[in-house]
Amino acid sequence: MFGSDQQAMQDGWNARAARNPFFYVESTYWNGDIDDFFKRGEETARLLIDRFRRTYSPGKELALDLGCGLGRFSQALARRFSRVIAVDISDEMISNAKHLHLWPRFNNIAFETNDGVHLAMPESTVDFAWSYEVLQHAPNHEIIRANIAEIARVLRPGGLAAIHLKTGYQRPAIHAILRQLPEWAVKLATRIARQDALMADKTFRGAPPLNPEQIEAMLADTGLTLLELVEDPTHSRGTRIFALASKGGRLSTF
Repeated sequence: MFGSDQQAMQDGWNARAARNPFFYVESTYWNGDIDDFFKRGEETARLLIDRFRRTYSPGKELALDLGCGLGRFSQALARRFSRVIAVDISDEMISNAKHLHLWPRFNNIAFETNDGVHLAMPESTVDFAWSYEVLQHAPNHEIIRANIAEIARVLRPGGLAAIHLKTGYQRPAIHAILRQLPEWAVKLATRIARQDALMADKTFRGAPPLNPEQIEAMLADTGLTLLELVEDPTHSRGTRIFALASKGGRLSTF
């Protein structure tokens, strides 16, 4: 069902990982300093993950880092949960992540490659599912929905999912034009303009934004209950949002 797009995602992210994995994970703030790269992950965790956990108080045993890349949030989650399962479609990213998180310092993180759609995990086992700046790159809404369905499957009742989604563009007119062009034309225009082809690829540009109604319907279709939509303070207003969701009803807030 997703075959060609799954392969395109894996090929695209393996190519980015081979060229410069840090830059393509954090293209805005990457400055060549690996320590700063992981420090930014911890700062965002304090700003967002800690806020979400204070509000909804999920369990502390197992966290899922969906689309972990090099593990910038896996580290932060490992400080807050007993165990972390960190998955990514790129085996190149996972290989780099393992080298950056050597045992025994990070012995509670398991880095695994997945196919971009399915999770090799039992159902109802995850206390906290986290996905940040990942599904914005998915090439279509069906793949986004499939990932949310897997989050719903592995999330335990009483667990919390924080799913980062694209809701708009900083330059909507440009993206509106790109959506009308076939992929070969986008690639040609990218070469002519001397732009980075790996950032113009559909597996980096991602699918069109989702509106709140679409997000709520997608969550409901997969068995998740929307708790709230939280504007993302780390992106331009109106472009990214967190869908906070639970399985099996609303969570208590504190």
